[in-house]
Amino acid sequence: MSLTAIEKLRYYQNPELAEGILKTELAKRKLTVYGARASNIQLPNYLNRKTEDYDVLANKPKKTAVELLNRLNKEYGGEYFKLEKAEHKGTYKIKSNVTGGTIADVTQAKRFPKSKEHLGIRYRELPSIKSTLKKVLKSGKAEFRKEKDLELLQRIELGEKRW
Repeated sequence: MSLTAIEKLRYYQNPELAEGILKTELAKRKLTVYGARASNIQLPNYLNRKTEDYDVLANKPKKTAVELLNRLNKEYGGEYFKLEKAEHKGTYKIKSNVTGGTIADVTQAKRFPKSKEHLGIRYRELPSIKSTLKKVLKSGKAEFRKEKDLELLQRIELGEKRW
């Protein structure tokens, strides 16, 4: 089913609705956010990186992603979002049917990293992010994201200095 022009307009008129729904569900389900949102919440605003989506860790990623998807579609009152299997095993993307953009990636947690709670939502701690970045950069495993990882590591280290 495709959305009508009026339904698409409703989506654009309520840009904060999806984020609010996600935040409520993340807190309620005690899910851990990692990635850019986790570093942004712990760094000063001037060191934040623009991000559109939430990276979420879950024990049962497909089940969690389906539940989040259903909640979003229910609140919007239609099929505004869809679920796609991501390139990486154990990861599911919740995407907007209006913009095509990803609003959340839900990933299988091999283990849960140390996290901090902020406004009821768990965020992966900066020392844990920094440690993983150093390991990945040293191993050379994720060459495709090397620049992005180096830049994040630099932002974390600058945030630690706080002249």
